[in-house]
Amino acid sequence: MGQYSYYGEEQYDLYDYLALGDSITKGYALPDPDNQCYAALFAREYGFNYKNYGELGLTADELLTAIQADMYPVSEPKVITISAGVNDVLAPI
Repeated sequence: MGQYSYYGEEQYDLYDYLALGDSITKGYALPDPDNQCYAALFAREYGFNYKNYGELGLTADELLTAIQADMYPVSEPKVITISAGVNDVLAPI
């Protein structure tokens, strides 16, 4: 998929655009989420090489923890979108 760059012993994919978030980012309930999620549409519109790290059920706290733990090995994207909080609001329901 992407190109690679090395920083010390770490290997990072080189993407222009990184999408982080929950099922909205992932494209939950869309007929073709890989091509219809907002990240794919955005990337296609602006010609970005992208990585979608959307996860079903992810909460804002879990996303923050993952970001702080450097769980998304991508080097220097030009654009990052974050969609979080839907599962936090729906959890009490």
